[in-house]
Amino acid sequence: MLVSSTGNVFANHGSGSGGGCSGDCTPPTLGLGDNGRVYVENGISINGNEFAVSHFQQEIPSQILKINEPATISLKVFENAGPSYLTHVFLMFGPEGKIVSGVRVQPSDVEIIWEQILDGKPSVSVVDPNNVLSNVTMDSNLSEDAFGNEGKVTEIAFKFTPIQKFNTDVLMVKMWDFKRNSWTNYFYNSIIIDDSKSEIGKNTVISEDDNSKLEIPNWFKDNAGFWTQNQIDDETFIAGIEYLIEQKIMNIPNLQKFESKPVLYFIDIEKDVRHYVDRYYNDDVYRDWFDSNFPEYMIEEAVGLLKIL
Repeated sequence: MLVSSTGNVFANHGSGSGGGCSGDCTPPTLGLGDNGRVYVENGISINGNEFAVSHFQQEIPSQILKINEPATISLKVFENAGPSYLTHVFLMFGPEGKIVSGVRVQPSDVEIIWEQILDGKPSVSVVDPNNVLSNVTMDSNLSEDAFGNEGKVTEIAFKFTPIQKFNTDVLMVKMWDFKRNSWTNYFYNSIIIDDSKSEIGKNTVISEDDNSKLEIPNWFKDNAGFWTQNQIDDETFIAGIEYLIEQKIMNIPNLQKFESKPVLYFIDIEKDVRHYVDRYYNDDVYRDWFDSNFPEYMIEEAVGLLKIL
């Protein structure tokens, strides 16, 4: 689901200095510099999935973090004065901010803070009032910039384990250097905390003949939209389907004996199958019509997608 209020605002930094600056007025970046050049490629990665950072506010395909399973969010930060002049990097999670008297107020529920003094010794601290994280650690090292120059980018890996759900509507990265030049990137709908294992207890039995419906998770509806817009590939989308099957949110009788079924008659072969899949997961009326008329089919079977599993 796209956040229409954010748009795609290009990250032309300008002066992000706190309280004025002299000489160096350029803030750190995860991607573009003041001159529009790309200094970092794939400035953020979540559990190994890398994404380019080219906007001040942007969306990236939703990544699933599971309760009680370790997660890693890595950042590549370029500081024009050199890595030793990068002083703080905040990784923050929270709800969407509000504009109050012309100023953005951006609350955060959780903060993981990387900082270093000029001797180059980094440390990590955590603001976690509701105790939603455990095992928070940090690794940092130097890597090459987009031009192949070694030791120009500070790569920080924030490692943690979510132990309960918390607000991840916005993932924020705030950075500043020794001259107090600062910049914040906002990533919308990028993190989903999945606690479905705790919702389906060990004693829960879901029969193949059980016609009751489990609610389709919002993160999967969002992924269907991203897939429709070619923002995630087939493998990523199908991995989500497989996960829902494993959790019995989607139930396919005799899955081990599964064979592809013929594409249903109403599917227009000249129309991209993504249209039907996205509509199924985001249009309740269409989904009810399909489930009532074709109870033996999943929508992925109906359009011929599931055969590639």
